[in-house]
Amino acid sequence: MKIFLDGVLQWKKTLGIVFFINVATLLFIYLNWSKIPPLVPLYYGNPTGVEQLGPAKGVFIPPSFVLVALITTILINKAYKDNFLETLLVLSLCVLTVLSTVTVFKILFLVGNF
Repeated sequence: MKIFLDGVLQWKKTLGIVFFINVATLLFIYLNWSKIPPLVPLYYGNPTGVEQLGPAKGVFIPPSFVLVALITTILINKAYKDNFLETLLVLSLCVLTVLSTVTVFKILFLVGNF
């Protein structure tokens, strides 16, 4: 796959955008911390009710996980010069970013006072 080699997508710019989106999500959570209740629905796999609730600090987990995955992706891309691996990691990081951002904003707008 030569998606990133042909100039269609440049993986360094893509990683920069992923970094910006996740830092902006963390910043949004931090700036609106007073509007978030102490318990938020984090555990969707559990039965409906109290079992789904977790501490509000858990909202920081998804974007933080993506930032850790971003650092791991950068290190792997520098260690291995495989174009397919680079493409796979960067595209999966984009999917993780979208899912993480949607999840966080869904939780915040569900329980927050915005």
